[in-house]
Amino acid sequence: MASNADRRMRCAAATALPKLRNPDEKNVLAQIHGSIQLATLTNRLRATSRTQPSGDGVHPDGGDSRTTVEVRDLTAVIESIAFVIALIATVAALGHAIGRRPAAAPALVLGVGLLVALGALAIGLAAPAANIAAGPAKWGLAALGFTAATQFRVRLLSRLRAPAFRLATAGAPLAFAFWALTAFVMLPQTSMATAGLIAAALLLNGAAFDRKAVLGAPAPAVVKQTVRLEGAAITAFGLPIAAFCIGAATAAGPSEPQLTPLLLTTISMLKGFVFGGLLGFAAARIGRRLYRAAGGRAAPAERRIDAMGGPAVMAGFGAALLAPVIGGDMLIAAVAAGLVWSEEAGRAPGVRRVLQRLSERAIPPAAYFAFGFLMLPRLADADMLTTLYAVAAVTILRAAPRLAALSSAKLPEGARNFIAWYGGAPGAGSALFLMMLTGEPAIANLDPALTVGSMCVACGVIGARASSKPLLDGFLQAAARGRSRRAYA
Repeated sequence: MASNADRRMRCAAATALPKLRNPDEKNVLAQIHGSIQLATLTNRLRATSRTQPSGDGVHPDGGDSRTTVEVRDLTAVIESIAFVIALIATVAALGHAIGRRPAAAPALVLGVGLLVALGALAIGLAAPAANIAAGPAKWGLAALGFTAATQFRVRLLSRLRAPAFRLATAGAPLAFAFWALTAFVMLPQTSMATAGLIAAALLLNGAAFDRKAVLGAPAPAVVKQTVRLEGAAITAFGLPIAAFCIGAATAAGPSEPQLTPLLLTTISMLKGFVFGGLLGFAAARIGRRLYRAAGGRAAPAERRIDAMGGPAVMAGFGAALLAPVIGGDMLIAAVAAGLVWSEEAGRAPGVRRVLQRLSERAIPPAAYFAFGFLMLPRLADADMLTTLYAVAAVTILRAAPRLAALSSAKLPEGARNFIAWYGGAPGAGSALFLMMLTGEPAIANLDPALTVGSMCVACGVIGARASSKPLLDGFLQAAARGRSRRAYA
């Protein structure tokens, strides 16, 4: 690139040339002007030759360009391996008795990740690549989707018209539309495709943070069932919407029609659903045979769980691993394997509970720590509109669609407002989805979606954690007063 001095000399020569009347002076100055242009072109060629390798792969300065590329690739591989090892160590530490309390506090884990990132920058360490966690995040999201899909049976929920089914099939799509339209109108830097990605991240909320507190409290059975199942149902039904949004936001190639990425994404989703469903069906049949061979209900609990759960885990892992080989979507394949297995396995005593406990102990703590370490530094780029949108997204835009979905549900007094405000906040699924997006270079205008999504996850985790206990205490007190009034009447 030309220097500022070259630009000034060219501008001066071009300005002075029309003002000269003497032909000799014009010729001399024209020659000077041509010499400057030739020198500028030579400097550009030299600068280009310094940055590009020669035909034999030898760098003009004496270094081997292939060696430089290999070193850079090796460094990236080492960073990825180190990051994965750090995540495994974090999971092991949080699963230990010492770290169980931090693992139950997602806001604290987020803060620890952010502090580690700020500390690394303070001592001069280079920030890791933004997409270093894209691969592990995709696997984590596939595991989370598979586990969520195994927690319920679609036919049973739909037949009972349970509140969890209403929230997943009516409340979640309505909230998705609210989030997307509000982001498109309120945030000037977002396109409609970017707004869809933000809404998809908010949709994959996961379960309520203090679900165990509700399940152990003297709350009505329908409230406990809704709190236990709604996060799983929303995650399982929301992953296809999220995959579709990724396809809609992907830019087409230079010679491709605009809808080509969306068409390819749809075909990939169909392949993943069929492949994962077949594996889930086979795993359920094999598990039932192993269950009967182990002695059925008379067998020890561990043998029953191993007989049914072993094929299920293998089906989920195989679907996520092999679906990309045939061109299928690994997330959809994992969810399909879990849904079909849950339908065919029947009651599957103990297996769903074990899968849920293992998933909650391993995936969310690592997801929150990695999100705080890699994504929360983006909050420095957030403006006031982004903050206002994040606060609105995790409060009124979250609760209003849930209230509308529960308007005709048969619930005890005060339960409708409690369920609407208690669940649906962004959680581990949202964090994993945003980290997965960093590995999608073909998505146009991705940075605004990551910044807004990071702010929404931070506000959602902190707000839900701070309000869950007051909401539960208020609901239990109102329920106790209602029981007292009925007993007195």
